[in-house]
Amino acid sequence: MSALRPNRPTTERRVFALSGVETSTSSDLVKGKGKAACENVLFLFDSGATHSFISIDCVRRLGLTVSTLHVDLFVSTLTSISVVMSEMCVRCPIEVFGRRFRVNLLFLPMVDIDIILGMDWLSTITSL
Repeated sequence: MSALRPNRPTTERRVFALSGVETSTSSDLVKGKGKAACENVLFLFDSGATHSFISIDCVRRLGLTVSTLHVDLFVSTLTSISVVMSEMCVRCPIEVFGRRFRVNLLFLPMVDIDIILGMDWLSTITSL
């Protein structure tokens, strides 16, 4: 993740959980296993997240291509933590429940979670 850059537009997004511990305290979150870039990953389905996210460790582990956003995103959480991000993986190949998709995933520092699928993936996924 890069630092906030001057003269760049900003926008806000929301996510509920940043760690596996937080997932056990909410009924709006569902964990699942699947694949990303043909490797096993832990998914979290977050009905309150505006977008989908991938952990920085997962990006490194899978060797995914990174793109820079044209805006700085401020992502807020239930614990009032705000994270600034400006990078993403575009059209990352994932497999969920035996179906393959390509999803845009924003970088987010997370623990014990590889990928959070928010409400955006339902409308922006492209079935393979």
